[in-house]
Amino acid sequence: LGRALTVNRVDLYPTGNIYTRGLYFPEDFTIDVSTDGESWTTVVAKTSYTDALKAIPVFTFDAVEARYVRMNVTKGAAGGGFEIAEIEVYNDDGSIEKPDNKQYYAQLTNVPAGTNVAKDKPVTASSQVNSMGAQNVTDGDPNSGWTSDRGRHPTEDGEEWVRVDLAATYTIDRVVLYGRTDDNYFPQKYRIEVSMDGRNFTTVYDGELAETRIGQIPIEINLAPVECRYVRVTGYVLRNVAGFGDGFLFSLCEMEVYNQ
Repeated sequence: LGRALTVNRVDLYPTGNIYTRGLYFPEDFTIDVSTDGESWTTVVAKTSYTDALKAIPVFTFDAVEARYVRMNVTKGAAGGGFEIAEIEVYNDDGSIEKPDNKQYYAQLTNVPAGTNVAKDKPVTASSQVNSMGAQNVTDGDPNSGWTSDRGRHPTEDGEEWVRVDLAATYTIDRVVLYGRTDDNYFPQKYRIEVSMDGRNFTTVYDGELAETRIGQIPIEINLAPVECRYVRVTGYVLRNVAGFGDGFLFSLCEMEVYNQ
Protein backbone atom coordinates (compact mmCIF):
# COMPACT_ATOMS: atom_id res chain seq x y z
CA LEU A 1 0.00 0.00 0.00
CA GLY A 2 3.10 2.23 -0.03
CA ARG A 3 3.05 2.79 3.73
CA ALA A 4 1.37 1.34 6.81
CA LEU A 5 -2.33 2.19 6.94
CA THR A 6 -5.32 1.14 9.01
CA VAL A 7 -7.42 -1.41 7.09
CA ASN A 8 -10.50 -3.45 8.02
CA ARG A 9 -12.06 -4.58 4.75
CA VAL A 10 -11.00 -6.38 1.57
CA ASP A 11 -13.20 -6.84 -1.52
CA LEU A 12 -12.20 -9.54 -4.01
CA TYR A 13 -13.74 -9.33 -7.49
CA PRO A 14 -14.02 -12.65 -9.37
CA THR A 15 -13.52 -12.95 -13.12
CA GLY A 16 -16.29 -13.90 -15.55
CA ASN A 17 -19.36 -12.45 -17.23
CA ILE A 18 -22.74 -12.12 -15.53
CA TYR A 19 -23.36 -15.86 -15.96
CA THR A 20 -19.88 -17.21 -15.26
CA ARG A 21 -18.60 -14.88 -12.53
CA GLY A 22 -16.99 -16.78 -9.69
CA LEU A 23 -16.44 -20.08 -11.50
CA TYR A 24 -12.68 -19.70 -11.08
CA PHE A 25 -12.69 -18.17 -7.62
CA PRO A 26 -10.60 -20.24 -5.17
CA GLU A 27 -12.24 -22.46 -2.58
CA ASP A 28 -9.65 -22.37 0.24
CA PHE A 29 -7.67 -19.22 1.01
CA THR A 30 -6.61 -16.69 3.61
CA ILE A 31 -6.23 -12.94 3.56
CA ASP A 32 -3.05 -11.96 5.37
CA VAL A 33 -1.57 -8.60 6.35
CA SER A 34 1.93 -7.44 7.18
CA THR A 35 3.80 -4.25 8.00
CA ASP A 36 7.16 -5.46 6.64
CA GLY A 37 6.30 -8.03 3.94
CA GLU A 38 7.92 -10.81 5.98
CA SER A 39 5.83 -11.42 9.10
CA TRP A 40 2.17 -12.08 8.27
CA THR A 41 -1.07 -12.16 10.27
CA THR A 42 -4.18 -13.90 8.94
CA VAL A 43 -7.31 -11.76 9.19
CA VAL A 44 -9.65 -13.91 7.05
CA ALA A 45 -9.65 -17.69 6.51
CA LYS A 46 -12.10 -19.55 4.24
CA THR A 47 -12.53 -23.17 3.22
CA SER A 48 -14.93 -24.65 0.65
CA TYR A 49 -15.91 -21.10 -0.26
CA THR A 50 -18.54 -20.82 -3.04
CA ASP A 51 -20.27 -17.51 -2.28
CA ALA A 52 -18.39 -15.82 -5.14
CA LEU A 53 -20.82 -17.54 -7.52
CA LYS A 54 -23.61 -15.22 -6.36
CA ALA A 55 -22.05 -12.06 -4.89
CA ILE A 56 -18.83 -10.08 -4.89
CA PRO A 57 -16.92 -11.30 -1.82
CA VAL A 58 -16.57 -8.61 0.84
CA PHE A 59 -14.56 -9.48 3.96
CA THR A 60 -14.49 -7.28 7.06
CA PHE A 61 -12.27 -7.77 10.10
CA ASP A 62 -10.97 -5.89 13.14
CA ALA A 63 -8.95 -2.83 12.14
CA VAL A 64 -5.24 -3.53 11.79
CA GLU A 65 -2.14 -1.66 10.64
CA ALA A 66 -0.80 -3.04 7.35
CA ARG A 67 1.38 -2.03 4.45
CA TYR A 68 1.06 -5.34 2.63
CA VAL A 69 -2.13 -7.32 1.97
CA ARG A 70 -2.07 -10.71 0.28
CA MET A 71 -4.48 -13.46 -0.72
CA ASN A 72 -2.91 -16.86 -0.04
CA VAL A 73 -4.66 -19.64 -1.99
CA THR A 74 -4.34 -23.22 -0.80
CA LYS A 75 -7.05 -24.74 -3.02
CA GLY A 76 -8.18 -23.36 -6.35
CA ALA A 77 -11.54 -23.50 -8.07
CA ALA A 78 -13.45 -26.73 -8.60
CA GLY A 79 -12.35 -26.78 -12.23
CA GLY A 80 -8.69 -26.20 -11.35
CA GLY A 81 -6.58 -23.07 -11.07
CA PHE A 82 -8.00 -19.75 -9.93
CA GLU A 83 -8.56 -16.22 -11.19
CA ILE A 84 -9.01 -12.85 -9.50
CA ALA A 85 -10.06 -9.71 -11.38
CA GLU A 86 -9.54 -7.03 -8.73
CA ILE A 87 -8.56 -6.54 -5.08
CA GLU A 88 -9.75 -3.51 -3.13
CA VAL A 89 -8.55 -2.64 0.40
CA TYR A 90 -10.42 -0.21 2.67
CA ASN A 91 -10.51 1.43 6.05
CA ASP A 92 -14.30 1.41 6.19
CA ASP A 93 -16.10 3.45 8.85
CA GLY A 94 -19.41 2.03 7.62
CA SER A 95 -20.00 4.66 4.96
CA ILE A 96 -18.39 2.83 2.00
CA GLU A 97 -21.03 1.05 -0.07
CA LYS A 98 -20.64 -2.60 -0.94
CA PRO A 99 -20.55 -3.64 -4.61
CA ASP A 100 -23.90 -3.63 -6.41
CA ASN A 101 -24.21 -7.30 -7.31
CA LYS A 102 -26.92 -6.59 -9.89
CA GLN A 103 -24.15 -5.17 -12.07
CA TYR A 104 -22.09 -8.33 -11.88
CA TYR A 105 -24.51 -11.27 -11.68
CA ALA A 106 -27.45 -12.24 -13.86
CA GLN A 107 -30.89 -12.02 -12.33
CA LEU A 108 -32.24 -15.41 -13.42
CA THR A 109 -35.89 -14.96 -12.52
CA ASN A 110 -38.97 -14.49 -14.71
CA VAL A 111 -37.17 -15.53 -17.89
CA PRO A 112 -39.77 -15.46 -20.70
CA ALA A 113 -40.75 -18.75 -22.33
CA GLY A 114 -38.97 -19.40 -25.60
CA THR A 115 -35.70 -17.78 -24.48
CA ASN A 116 -32.37 -19.23 -25.54
CA VAL A 117 -31.20 -19.84 -21.97
CA ALA A 118 -27.82 -21.16 -23.15
CA LYS A 119 -26.68 -17.79 -24.54
CA ASP A 120 -23.36 -16.71 -22.96
CA LYS A 121 -23.53 -19.48 -20.35
CA PRO A 122 -20.38 -21.39 -19.29
CA VAL A 123 -19.36 -24.38 -21.40
CA THR A 124 -16.99 -27.30 -20.85
CA ALA A 125 -15.95 -30.03 -23.23
CA SER A 126 -14.24 -33.42 -23.29
CA SER A 127 -11.34 -31.90 -25.27
CA GLN A 128 -10.74 -28.99 -27.60
CA VAL A 129 -8.47 -27.39 -30.17
CA ASN A 130 -7.03 -24.28 -28.54
CA SER A 131 -8.21 -21.94 -31.26
CA MET A 132 -11.72 -23.43 -31.20
CA GLY A 133 -12.65 -23.48 -27.52
CA ALA A 134 -15.88 -24.68 -25.96
CA GLN A 135 -17.08 -21.19 -24.96
CA ASN A 136 -17.68 -20.41 -28.65
CA VAL A 137 -20.68 -22.76 -28.53
CA THR A 138 -22.83 -20.22 -26.63
CA ASP A 139 -21.45 -16.91 -27.91
CA GLY A 140 -24.32 -16.33 -30.34
CA ASP A 141 -22.07 -16.48 -33.40
CA PRO A 142 -22.60 -19.53 -35.65
CA ASN A 143 -19.37 -18.66 -37.49
CA SER A 144 -17.24 -19.47 -34.45
CA GLY A 145 -17.23 -22.86 -32.83
CA TRP A 146 -15.72 -25.71 -30.84
CA THR A 147 -13.83 -28.71 -32.12
CA SER A 148 -12.61 -31.70 -30.14
CA ASP A 149 -8.87 -32.21 -30.14
CA ARG A 150 -7.15 -33.74 -33.14
CA GLY A 151 -5.68 -37.20 -33.27
CA ARG A 152 -7.65 -38.71 -30.39
CA HIS A 153 -9.80 -41.11 -32.42
CA PRO A 154 -8.45 -43.11 -35.38
CA THR A 155 -11.87 -44.66 -35.96
CA GLU A 156 -15.46 -43.46 -35.75
CA ASP A 157 -16.04 -45.29 -32.47
CA GLY A 158 -14.81 -42.45 -30.27
CA GLU A 159 -16.84 -40.26 -27.90
CA GLU A 160 -16.61 -36.51 -27.40
CA TRP A 161 -18.99 -34.12 -25.66
CA VAL A 162 -19.73 -30.47 -25.00
CA ARG A 163 -21.77 -29.32 -21.97
CA VAL A 164 -23.48 -26.04 -21.10
CA ASP A 165 -24.33 -24.95 -17.56
CA LEU A 166 -27.58 -22.95 -17.74
CA ALA A 167 -26.70 -21.40 -14.35
CA ALA A 168 -30.22 -22.08 -13.08
CA THR A 169 -32.87 -24.78 -13.36
CA TYR A 170 -35.19 -24.51 -16.37
CA THR A 171 -37.82 -26.63 -18.04
CA ILE A 172 -36.54 -26.95 -21.60
CA ASP A 173 -38.30 -28.30 -24.69
CA ARG A 174 -36.07 -27.46 -27.67
CA VAL A 175 -32.38 -27.65 -28.61
CA VAL A 176 -30.91 -26.23 -31.81
CA LEU A 177 -27.46 -27.32 -33.00
CA TYR A 178 -25.36 -25.54 -35.63
CA GLY A 179 -22.61 -27.64 -37.15
CA ARG A 180 -19.88 -26.36 -39.40
CA THR A 181 -20.51 -25.73 -43.09
CA ASP A 182 -21.29 -28.97 -44.92
CA ASP A 183 -21.63 -30.71 -41.53
CA ASN A 184 -17.85 -31.13 -41.35
CA TYR A 185 -17.06 -33.25 -38.29
CA PHE A 186 -20.63 -33.30 -36.98
CA PRO A 187 -21.18 -36.79 -35.53
CA GLN A 188 -23.08 -39.46 -37.36
CA LYS A 189 -24.77 -40.36 -34.07
CA TYR A 190 -25.19 -38.20 -30.99
CA ARG A 191 -27.19 -37.85 -27.77
CA ILE A 192 -28.80 -34.93 -25.97
CA GLU A 193 -28.37 -35.48 -22.23
CA VAL A 194 -29.58 -33.44 -19.26
CA SER A 195 -28.61 -33.23 -15.61
CA MET A 196 -29.39 -31.34 -12.43
CA ASP A 197 -25.94 -31.69 -10.85
CA GLY A 198 -23.53 -31.82 -13.82
CA ARG A 199 -22.49 -35.39 -12.96
CA ASN A 200 -25.49 -37.68 -13.44
CA PHE A 201 -26.95 -37.38 -16.93
CA THR A 202 -30.09 -38.76 -18.56
CA THR A 203 -30.48 -39.18 -22.32
CA VAL A 204 -33.52 -37.33 -23.64
CA TYR A 205 -32.79 -37.61 -27.37
CA ASP A 206 -30.77 -39.98 -29.55
CA GLY A 207 -30.08 -38.56 -33.00
CA GLU A 208 -28.46 -39.58 -36.26
CA LEU A 209 -27.10 -37.58 -39.17
CA ALA A 210 -26.31 -40.34 -41.61
CA GLU A 211 -25.49 -38.09 -44.58
CA THR A 212 -23.82 -34.68 -44.61
CA ARG A 213 -25.62 -31.67 -46.12
CA ILE A 214 -24.50 -28.69 -48.17
CA GLY A 215 -24.09 -25.40 -46.29
CA GLN A 216 -24.78 -24.72 -42.61
CA ILE A 217 -28.22 -26.06 -41.76
CA PRO A 218 -29.26 -26.07 -38.09
CA ILE A 219 -30.61 -29.23 -36.50
CA GLU A 220 -33.76 -28.44 -34.51
CA ILE A 221 -34.70 -30.96 -31.84
CA ASN A 222 -38.04 -30.81 -30.03
CA LEU A 223 -38.03 -32.52 -26.64
CA ALA A 224 -40.63 -33.63 -24.19
CA PRO A 225 -40.40 -30.88 -21.53
CA VAL A 226 -37.69 -31.73 -19.02
CA GLU A 227 -36.30 -29.89 -16.00
CA CYS A 228 -32.52 -29.50 -15.88
CA ARG A 229 -29.60 -27.19 -15.26
CA TYR A 230 -26.99 -28.84 -17.52
CA VAL A 231 -27.36 -29.86 -21.16
CA ARG A 232 -24.75 -32.03 -22.84
CA VAL A 233 -24.37 -33.11 -26.46
CA THR A 234 -22.34 -36.30 -26.82
CA GLY A 235 -21.17 -37.58 -30.19
CA TYR A 236 -20.57 -41.32 -30.08
CA VAL A 237 -20.15 -42.19 -33.77
CA LEU A 238 -17.77 -39.54 -35.04
CA ARG A 239 -17.00 -38.24 -38.50
CA ASN A 240 -13.74 -37.31 -40.24
CA VAL A 241 -12.89 -35.22 -43.27
CA ALA A 242 -10.79 -37.03 -45.85
CA GLY A 243 -7.37 -35.61 -46.61
CA PHE A 244 -6.76 -33.70 -43.39
CA GLY A 245 -5.36 -36.47 -41.19
CA ASP A 246 -6.98 -35.10 -38.02
CA GLY A 247 -8.80 -38.32 -37.17
CA PHE A 248 -12.45 -38.52 -36.18
CA LEU A 249 -13.68 -35.37 -34.43
CA PHE A 250 -16.79 -33.63 -33.13
CA SER A 251 -17.27 -30.02 -34.17
CA LEU A 252 -20.14 -27.72 -33.13
CA CYS A 253 -20.51 -24.02 -33.88
CA GLU A 254 -23.49 -23.11 -31.70
CA MET A 255 -25.90 -24.72 -29.24
CA GLU A 256 -29.19 -23.06 -28.36
CA VAL A 257 -31.42 -24.33 -25.56
CA TYR A 258 -34.95 -22.98 -25.19
CA ASN A 259 -37.09 -22.93 -22.07
CA GLN A 260 -40.76 -23.85 -22.12
